Amino acid sequence: MGFRIPERTARLVFDGDYQGLEVVVRLNIPLGEYIHIQDLIAKGDRGEILKAFADVVLLSWNVEDDRGQPIPAHAE
Repeated sequence: MGFRIPERTARLVFDGDYQGLEVVVRLNIPLGEYIHIQDLIAKGDRGEILKAFADVVLLSWNVEDDRGQPIPAHAE
């Protein structure tokens, strides 16, 4: 049986204009994904940076649309 590194997460709690917003993110992403995101940052491709963040780092959030319906925490 192999060793599995436990998933580490953080809950980001906002205040001010975004008071009440909570976002849960992964803290230990695979090295290849980290390097990929760093490459995107170096290129300045904001759309791809946000997509990679949503696909790899973002786990959940409590964001709702104007009708009070939850907005899924993924790139789309």
